Amino acid sequence: MNYNMRKIKLILSGRVQDIGYRYFVRSKAQLFNINGWIKNMSSGEVVIIAEGKDEALNQFKKICKEGPLFANIDTFEEEDLEFRNEFDDFKVIF
Repeated sequence: MNYNMRKIKLILSGRVQDIGYRYFVRSKAQLFNINGWIKNMSSGEVVIIAEGKDEALNQFKKICKEGPLFANIDTFEEEDLEFRNEFDDFKVIF
Protein backbone atom coordinates (compact mmCIF):
# COMPACT_ATOMS: atom_id res chain seq x y z
CA MET A 1 0.00 0.00 0.00
CA ASN A 2 1.07 3.59 -0.58
CA TYR A 3 0.41 5.02 2.87
CA ASN A 4 2.50 8.17 2.47
CA MET A 5 1.64 8.84 -1.18
CA ARG A 6 -0.70 11.69 -2.09
CA LYS A 7 -2.17 13.46 -5.09
CA ILE A 8 -2.89 17.17 -5.08
CA LYS A 9 -4.25 19.83 -7.40
CA LEU A 10 -2.79 23.31 -7.20
CA ILE A 11 -4.23 26.40 -8.89
CA LEU A 12 -2.08 29.51 -8.93
CA SER A 13 -2.70 32.97 -10.28
CA GLY A 14 -0.62 36.10 -10.60
CA ARG A 15 2.46 36.48 -12.73
CA VAL A 16 2.78 32.79 -13.58
CA GLN A 17 2.65 32.78 -17.39
CA ASP A 18 5.30 33.78 -19.95
CA ILE A 19 8.11 33.69 -17.36
CA GLY A 20 9.19 30.03 -17.51
CA TYR A 21 7.06 29.03 -14.53
CA ARG A 22 5.95 25.68 -16.01
CA TYR A 23 9.50 24.61 -16.79
CA PHE A 24 10.68 25.77 -13.37
CA VAL A 25 7.97 23.64 -11.73
CA ARG A 26 8.76 20.64 -13.94
CA SER A 27 12.45 20.76 -12.95
CA LYS A 28 11.51 20.91 -9.25
CA ALA A 29 9.02 18.05 -9.66
CA GLN A 30 11.77 15.93 -11.19
CA LEU A 31 14.09 16.86 -8.32
CA PHE A 32 11.53 15.65 -5.75
CA ASN A 33 10.41 12.57 -7.75
CA ILE A 34 6.92 13.99 -8.23
CA ASN A 35 4.81 12.91 -11.18
CA GLY A 36 1.91 14.69 -12.85
CA TRP A 37 1.50 17.73 -15.06
CA ILE A 38 1.29 21.51 -15.26
CA LYS A 39 -0.77 23.59 -17.67
CA ASN A 40 -1.40 27.27 -18.43
CA MET A 41 -5.10 28.07 -18.48
CA SER A 42 -6.74 30.69 -20.71
CA SER A 43 -7.88 32.45 -17.50
CA GLY A 44 -4.23 33.27 -16.74
CA GLU A 45 -3.99 30.67 -13.98
CA VAL A 46 -1.68 27.69 -13.84
CA VAL A 47 -3.00 24.27 -12.83
CA ILE A 48 -0.73 21.57 -11.39
CA ILE A 49 -1.65 17.94 -10.71
CA ALA A 50 1.06 16.27 -8.65
CA GLU A 51 1.53 12.81 -7.13
CA GLY A 52 4.30 11.85 -4.76
CA LYS A 53 5.38 11.20 -1.23
CA ASP A 54 3.79 13.44 1.38
CA GLU A 55 7.03 15.12 2.51
CA ALA A 56 8.18 15.66 -1.09
CA LEU A 57 4.83 17.26 -1.98
CA ASN A 58 5.10 19.59 1.02
CA GLN A 59 8.51 20.81 -0.17
CA PHE A 60 7.26 21.03 -3.77
CA LYS A 61 4.30 23.21 -2.72
CA LYS A 62 6.62 25.66 -0.94
CA ILE A 63 8.70 26.01 -4.09
CA CYS A 64 5.60 26.42 -6.27
CA LYS A 65 4.42 29.26 -4.01
CA GLU A 66 7.74 31.06 -4.53
CA GLY A 67 8.25 30.29 -8.22
CA PRO A 68 11.16 31.43 -10.37
CA LEU A 69 12.74 34.87 -10.26
CA PHE A 70 10.04 36.85 -12.08
CA ALA A 71 7.00 35.03 -10.65
CA ASN A 72 4.52 36.79 -8.40
CA ILE A 73 1.92 34.46 -6.88
CA ASP A 74 -1.34 36.23 -5.98
CA THR A 75 -3.50 33.20 -5.14
CA PHE A 76 -2.62 29.61 -4.26
CA GLU A 77 -5.37 27.00 -3.99
CA GLU A 78 -4.81 23.40 -2.99
CA GLU A 79 -7.12 20.41 -3.22
CA ASP A 80 -6.43 16.83 -2.15
CA LEU A 81 -7.34 14.25 -4.76
CA GLU A 82 -7.51 10.46 -4.64
CA PHE A 83 -4.06 8.97 -5.17
CA ARG A 84 -4.09 6.60 -8.16
CA ASN A 85 -0.42 6.32 -9.16
CA GLU A 86 -1.44 7.24 -12.71
CA PHE A 87 1.64 9.17 -13.87
CA ASP A 88 5.17 8.01 -14.57
CA ASP A 89 6.76 11.43 -15.08
CA PHE A 90 6.00 15.16 -14.88
CA LYS A 91 4.86 16.88 -18.08
CA VAL A 92 4.17 20.36 -19.34
CA ILE A 93 0.76 20.19 -21.02
CA PHE A 94 -0.12 22.61 -23.83
